[in-house]
Amino acid sequence: MAKRFKDYSELTFTDDFMFCKVMSTNLDLCKEVLELILNMNISRIELAESQKAFDITAPAKSIRLDVYVTGDSNTVYDVEMQTTLATDLPKRTRYYQGMIDLNLIEKGSLYRELKKTYIIFICLENPFKESGKNLPIYTFENICLQDNEIKLKDDAYKVIINAAGDRDNLSDNMCAFLDYLQGKDAESELTKAIEKSVDKAIERSDWRVEYMTLNAKIMEERAEAREEGREEERIKNILTMISILKGFGIQDSKIIEQISERFGITLDETYKYLDKYYEEENKTNS
Repeated sequence: MAKRFKDYSELTFTDDFMFCKVMSTNLDLCKEVLELILNMNISRIELAESQKAFDITAPAKSIRLDVYVTGDSNTVYDVEMQTTLATDLPKRTRYYQGMIDLNLIEKGSLYRELKKTYIIFICLENPFKESGKNLPIYTFENICLQDNEIKLKDDAYKVIINAAGDRDNLSDNMCAFLDYLQGKDAESELTKAIEKSVDKAIERSDWRVEYMTLNAKIMEERAEAREEGREEERIKNILTMISILKGFGIQDSKIIEQISERFGITLDETYKYLDKYYEEENKTNS
């Protein structure tokens, strides 16, 4: 059964579309969230591009960044909302880092021109359950395995928030933020401000139309993918049947008739599949 998209009025801060809209149109609020997560003061931020897409080379797997902002001290922040538990999360942070760096530095530029980057994933569940740990915040940077006091100092940081993590030694504001992500009432000034922004966003008819248009496009792409999958499976089945019939020594004219009747296709179409079979056979035997 196809996954049902939420009605626009049902969206919350943890839904990707709403998260992007709230964070990218309320930069003061976005700055507060970043300061809370990173436990640091940020003098200012500016929007690079909301949901920026990187497609550096044609064959590369493109990525879309939920909220991509630049800040003081020559720093870039990418903030992602992760509502489902993804097993490939660590590799995704690695890929994102590479794509961001390629976007930041032009050919011929010096490596020291690369900006400090924070890739932040906000997860509703613990992505490191297998470790036996349930930290609310996991912060990663490159260190020397032989001596953990030696850091690479490449200015690349990955921060993963676990909304279901333990609340020990957390500030009241951080606890309130994590609770809010888990669906509890807004209690802190920050979460109340987020809730107010969400309520205002729900009233935006233009965003409602944008959300519906986006979902329609996604559904269309999924339908096309399913159709392509069915067509690939159909072709595979036809070629397999031709191979079986050839194995029994049946003449091509009879194979044409049987394939046409079995799969409900014209004789001309069947000839094309027979030609394709011979092409693949020649490639295999060459």
